[in-house]
Amino acid sequence: MVLLSEEGLIWGLIRQLSGSVWPASICHAIWNGLVYELSGFGERAGDLGIGATWLYGPGIGLAGLIVIGALFY
Repeated sequence: MVLLSEEGLIWGLIRQLSGSVWPASICHAIWNGLVYELSGFGERAGDLGIGATWLYGPGIGLAGLIVIGALFY
């Protein structure tokens, strides 16, 4: 839940700084396209072949929380 809130803050900040919804939408599309293809989702392993979704899973993983937090701050 914390990771999703953090992602929402980033998309909101991009929206506020740019004054348009387009940059946030484009960034979100690029993020989803990369992260779900590389790390996988559900039962499907991504291109990186990582099985520890609690650590590396998009939207739920500890590594994602740290990376998103670093980008936000």
